[in-house]
Amino acid sequence: MSQLEQELNNARNTILRLSTAPAVAPTPTPPPPTLPTHPDSNIDPRLFPDYGNPVPRPGSVDAMGGDAGFDHHPIDGQPFYGSSSAHGFTQQMYGGILQKDDTPTEPEIPIDPALMEPVPNSSVPTASYTAPENFSLLPRELADHLMHLYWDRVHVLYPFLHRSSFEKAYEDLWKPKSQHHRHYRPSSGLGLGAAEDPSSAIFHCAFNAALALGMQFSDLPLSEKERLSAACLAKSKDLLKLDLFDDGNLSLVQTLLLLTQYFQSTNWPSKCWITIGLACRLAQGLGFHIEKVRPGQHELSPDEHEMRRRVWHGCVTLDIVVSMTLGRPAMLLGSKARSLPKPLDSGEESLPSMTNDKKRPASIDFFTETVKLYRIVGRVLLNIYRINDEQDERSSPAEEDRNDDMTLELNNELIKFADNLPETLRWRRSKGDNAAADVLERQSHVLHVRFLHARILIFRPSFLNLCRSKKLLDGSNGTTKGTSSLPEPVQTALELIDAVREYSATDATGAWWYNVFYTRTAAMVILLAGACPPIFESLGEESWQQAWVNCVEILTKNLPQYAPVKTCLRTLTALRNNVLRQRSEAGSKETKGSQQNPVSEFELNINGQHFDPFEFVETDLFSDFGFDFTQPLF
Repeated sequence: MSQLEQELNNARNTILRLSTAPAVAPTPTPPPPTLPTHPDSNIDPRLFPDYGNPVPRPGSVDAMGGDAGFDHHPIDGQPFYGSSSAHGFTQQMYGGILQKDDTPTEPEIPIDPALMEPVPNSSVPTASYTAPENFSLLPRELADHLMHLYWDRVHVLYPFLHRSSFEKAYEDLWKPKSQHHRHYRPSSGLGLGAAEDPSSAIFHCAFNAALALGMQFSDLPLSEKERLSAACLAKSKDLLKLDLFDDGNLSLVQTLLLLTQYFQSTNWPSKCWITIGLACRLAQGLGFHIEKVRPGQHELSPDEHEMRRRVWHGCVTLDIVVSMTLGRPAMLLGSKARSLPKPLDSGEESLPSMTNDKKRPASIDFFTETVKLYRIVGRVLLNIYRINDEQDERSSPAEEDRNDDMTLELNNELIKFADNLPETLRWRRSKGDNAAADVLERQSHVLHVRFLHARILIFRPSFLNLCRSKKLLDGSNGTTKGTSSLPEPVQTALELIDAVREYSATDATGAWWYNVFYTRTAAMVILLAGACPPIFESLGEESWQQAWVNCVEILTKNLPQYAPVKTCLRTLTALRNNVLRQRSEAGSKETKGSQQNPVSEFELNINGQHFDPFEFVETDLFSDFGFDFTQPLF
C-alpha cells in the first residue's frame, strides 16, 4: 500500500512539472555583468565618480601655453578657443601628428544600459571621498620640509592662506583629537586653518595641493618629485567633491587658487582655465568683490576682511595670468572694486628691518605691487589683444592708430609703475645678507621679470607688424626706417633673458614653469629679429648668438628637466634652424655675385616658397600674439 502511494505521488509530480514547463527550452540566464572593481573596497563601483568615464588623455598644450610634446588626438568636440602661441611650432617639429583618416580608434566596450541609469542620491559617501588613503600623511620630516618650501617659495609670492591658523591645523594633524586646538569655527570664514578642522576634506585637499607646490622646489630626484606630486594631486582631486560647491566658502576658493597654481605646471591647460574660473565665480557669489559686509552677514575681524580681499585679488590676478598664457577670455578683467591688499593685524608678515628706518617692510607689499602690475596687463589684454572680443576682424587704419596711442599710454603706465615701487622691491637696489633680504630679493626678481614680460606684451603686436611691413626697407641702401636703435621688444627680450639666466638656478627665482614661459617668449622675439634683416643688423650677429646661448643654458642647465622644458628647447631650436637655413641661402646667392641688394634678396626669399617662421602655425593659434598669422610674414 505504501509503495502504491509513493508511485502515485511521483506520477502526480511528473504531471505537474510537465504542465507548467515552457514549450521551448529557456535561454540560459546571462551571468551578471562584471563591474570594475576598486581595491580594498566593498562599495558598488557605480558609485565611484570615475565609473564609466574615459581616462583623459594628456593635452597637446601645457598649462603655460607651450607645446606639451604629446601627439594630438582629435576628439568629437574640439575646444572653441585656440591653444596658445608656442603650440603651433609642434606642427613642424614632429612628423608623428596623426592625420584625421589615420587616427587609431579604440574599440567600443558594450555596457549594460541598466548600469548607465543614474544612481539615486544617497547619504552613503563615495569610496574615494571616504577612503582612508586620501587622508594619509607623508612622513613628518618630509611633510615639514615641503611645507617650509611652500611658505618660503610660494606663499611669499601668493599669500592666499592665513599662515598662522593653517600652521596650527597642520600641527594638529599629528596629534590625537583630544589635543587639537579649540579654535575651529566653520562659520568664521577665515579660511584654511582657523575655519577648517584638520580632519576635514577641504583642509586635506588644500594641504595636498600645498605639498605638491612645495615639491616643485625640493631637491628630490625628478622622478620622485613627479611621483609624489602626482600622488598628492590625486588625493586632492579625490577630496574635491561637487557637494562642496553647494554653498562654497573662503576655504574652497583658496583651495582652487592653489590647484590653479599647480595646474600651471602640468599638461592640462583646460583644467587650469576651468579651475580659476570656478574660483572666480565662487568668489563673486560669496561677495568677495564687495568691500563692505552685506546686511545680515556676521561681523568679520580685520584679518577675515583682509583674507577675503587677498583671495579676491588672487582670483583677478590668476585669471589674467591664465588668460594671458593660454590666449583665452578672462572673467574679471578691469575689476578694481576692492582696495589693495594690506598687512595682517597680527603682524606675522612684517620682515626684519634692514635699515635704521622705523618702518619695517612687509612681505605683502610684493602682492600689492603685483595687483597693480596685472591691472596694467589686464588693460593690455583688453585694449591691444582684445582677448575678450567676440569678433576677430582685421583692424582698420583708424583702429591701428588708436592701438599705437594705447601702446604708448600703457607703456607710460608701466614706466610709472616701476618708478613708484617701494625701495625694498626695486630690482636695482643693493642686496642684503639676512632672511628678510632673501625674501625681498626673490620678490624683487619675480616682479622684475613680470615687468619685462609686460613690456614685451605691450610692444609685440607692433613689432610683428614692423617685421611684416614691406616699408621696412628704405629703397636702395637697405637702411631701416625707425629702427636706428633696437625695437623696444627686442631690447626688453635681451634684458628678460639675462634676468632669467642670472636667477633661474638660484633660490631667488620663481616657479620653473614661469621661467620656461618667459624664456620662450623672449627667445621667440630674438629669433624673429633674426628673420628680419634690418633689425638683425641693428642687433648684431654676436648679440643674437649670445642671446641664443643664454636661452640654451637656461633650458638645459638652470631648470629641472621636466618634459615641458625639453619640449620648449626643441621647439625653439626648430624655429632657429629655419632662420639659419634661410640666412645661409641668402648668403650663398650673395656670394655668387647677385646684383641685388643682399637684404632685399633675403626678403624676396622669405616672400617666396622657402620660409615663413610661422607658416606651420594653425590659423586659430597664437591668439595671445594679437596678430593674424594667416598673412605672409613679409
